[in-house]
Amino acid sequence: MCDPMPAPSVAAFRCACMSFPIGVGLGWDKAHPKAFLRLSAPAIRALLRIMVIAELLGEWPQCIGCLFVVLLPKPDGGTRPIGLLPTIVRVWSRVRLAVAQQWQRAHESPCFYAGPMMSSTRAVWVQAALCRLYTSDAADEK
Repeated sequence: MCDPMPAPSVAAFRCACMSFPIGVGLGWDKAHPKAFLRLSAPAIRALLRIMVIAELLGEWPQCIGCLFVVLLPKPDGGTRPIGLLPTIVRVWSRVRLAVAQQWQRAHESPCFYAGPMMSSTRAVWVQAALCRLYTSDAADEK
């Protein structure tokens, strides 16, 4: 489909783990991302291979790839769903963050509403305005 992403390095993995604050919420596996800093370089390389294989296949191994949804109470009543990912997936997303941001910058388009300074509300207003414009033009032609 496209060129493969650059192979992640042990240094990038460690940097990603370090980027999580101490008090960050834990995933469903109850592991803090900084716990991976205790691993040796060969162990990290093995984890990086699993990450790359998951990228190539487009899915995580069955034992890794599940998301738990927890409903947290809101102060004003009701609940808010929060997705709890496994820690390895959270670390992978940080490892690949720079690659994803670079791809997004290279493929920006005004019709995409996912990115900096874009919102779903803006998308709706722009589409409504365009719909009104084209509807008005069609009515004028009749």
